[in-house]
Amino acid sequence: MKKFIGSLALAGLISASSFAGTITVAHSDLELSGALTAGFFAVDKSNNNGAQDTFKITAVDITLTDKVNDTIGFVADLGKTEQDTLLTADITQNNQNFGVDFAYVSIRPLDNLTIDAGVITTNIGYELYHTYENSNIFFGMVWNAQPVTYAGARITFEAAENLSLYFEYNQDSGSYGTVNYTEAFATGIIGNIFGLDYAISYYDYAGFKNLVDFVLSGSFGNIDFAINFDYQWMDDKTKNSIKNQGAVSVDDHAYGVALYLTPHLTEQISVPIRLEYVNDGQSKDNAGNEVDTGLYGIPGDFAYSITITPTYQPTKNSYIRAELGYVKTDQLNNDFQNNAGKSYDHRYVYAIEAGYMF
Repeated sequence: MKKFIGSLALAGLISASSFAGTITVAHSDLELSGALTAGFFAVDKSNNNGAQDTFKITAVDITLTDKVNDTIGFVADLGKTEQDTLLTADITQNNQNFGVDFAYVSIRPLDNLTIDAGVITTNIGYELYHTYENSNIFFGMVWNAQPVTYAGARITFEAAENLSLYFEYNQDSGSYGTVNYTEAFATGIIGNIFGLDYAISYYDYAGFKNLVDFVLSGSFGNIDFAINFDYQWMDDKTKNSIKNQGAVSVDDHAYGVALYLTPHLTEQISVPIRLEYVNDGQSKDNAGNEVDTGLYGIPGDFAYSITITPTYQPTKNSYIRAELGYVKTDQLNNDFQNNAGKSYDHRYVYAIEAGYMF
């Protein structure tokens, strides 16, 4: 599965060179890999009263991996990464400074047991941390409600060939309305059966919400495919917080599904397509006013999207791609405004991105 294989490469358990070129530093056990990506981004409606467009660097990424021996190693991912989504309110914001994206020590006390500790990447979902690791440029709506990176520790046990179990504790923190959360727990199964990669995970934001995540991916002929399904529900603390804000009833659950299809027309040309649907409901007061937009943060009860990204790869380490995305919400969205400040229930996003991986 894309998420799991990517995490193994970063942990140094398999070679990162299977994804890009790798430079081995002379007289050292360090391996250096990474990427530089940049492009042009545009939206036809934003919360900044109208259309926006901007040129930006989407990733300057340098990954150092040290496989000293079979027992201990580390990964340090340094750089500047932009993660624009279909729901991004302002694409001109550049909030990321050059720094540590994630870094952790990987210890293998037994052949089938690995412990990762530090700032780790999540096992939840299908889309990976950097845009160049994904088949689309803009991140999706389902990804938008998933964890990304956090300080924590994860134990992965290889129970059998093509079957691994993991358990983790982390300090994923944030806020939702008046609710603050500071820790989370996760467990899951990752494996391969009948040539299909799969992952089933449970993620518990203590005092906030719970998330069940399912990913299945594989290939059929010249088409790569994947599906990511999430079901999540609020903890009592979150529901009570919404009630205290005046909601007469709380819609406390949500789900989202993303389908990824990548037809390979030639060895160098592909056309990735992402289809998404999310349903998160809403909570209202006695007057019918919206108190809470739901766990996906989308006005109304549901939204859907389609993203198409024709891609040309002149070499295995480089690409240029264009993207058109469309997202539709159930109600008017204040983040989707024209130049006159009028709100709409839909928006288009556009992008052209080039990247080189080493």
